[in-house]
Amino acid sequence: MVAGSGLKIPNTMKYSLLFLAALCLAQQAANAQEVTVRMIDNASKSITLGERMSPETVWKRFGIYATYNIYDDTCFNGDITYYETEDLEFSCLNSKVHQFSLTSDRYRVIIDRVFVIYVGMTIDQVKALIPEERRILREGTIKNTYRFMFRTRSGEFSDEQLVLVADERGRITSIWWQVPV
Repeated sequence: MVAGSGLKIPNTMKYSLLFLAALCLAQQAANAQEVTVRMIDNASKSITLGERMSPETVWKRFGIYATYNIYDDTCFNGDITYYETEDLEFSCLNSKVHQFSLTSDRYRVIIDRVFVIYVGMTIDQVKALIPEERRILREGTIKNTYRFMFRTRSGEFSDEQLVLVADERGRITSIWWQVPV
């Protein structure tokens, strides 16, 4: 029975709806790519894009409180909470990690559990690390800025981008994840 409607749904339909919901979640997981930022000295200090992070979780993991909040952000359609350590900044949209920025070689960015990128690498090393069929590289409009888009497990390229900023020698000085608006 559907709550409050007096309508009865047969068990076979309930199972069909549950199966359909499971398929949708599985497809969503297959299309997503896993991007994790992890401290090299302490693996428990890590965030993964899409991970649910309450203020209590952030406190337990990093020992920090929110820097500031934006409630009912019209651009992203939700509440955004910003967190900041000396080496890593990240924000949560509706309590899920959706952006990060780092400027320290104390952290590693791990993409799909395979590709490891960090501050101090060169752009040429990143190009050699990630096969051309798995990425699109575009130079940004700002000098020495590079945008990487990655092929998801479903075979399509995501709109989200890993942005690398390099110095004159091509050495990466900062890394961030840009979410399209």
